[in-house]
Amino acid sequence: MSTAQATSNKATLRRLHDAVNSGDLELISKTIDEVVDPDVMIRTPLPVEATGAQARQLGAIPGVPGPS
Repeated sequence: MSTAQATSNKATLRRLHDAVNSGDLELISKTIDEVVDPDVMIRTPLPVEATGAQARQLGAIPGVPGPS
């Protein structure tokens, strides 16, 4: 992995971490939508019928509103 890619990955993770720590559910949901690929493969069993970023929102952060 190049230094530029590592720097970009760290910035993305920092952004997601900051959003989660803000406690602002709207910001958390928006940030997940922006940084998680819509086709992400989630291997943790989730009791939801969502996929991609929607499933990530529901599985990672309790209280984040689900897909509409």
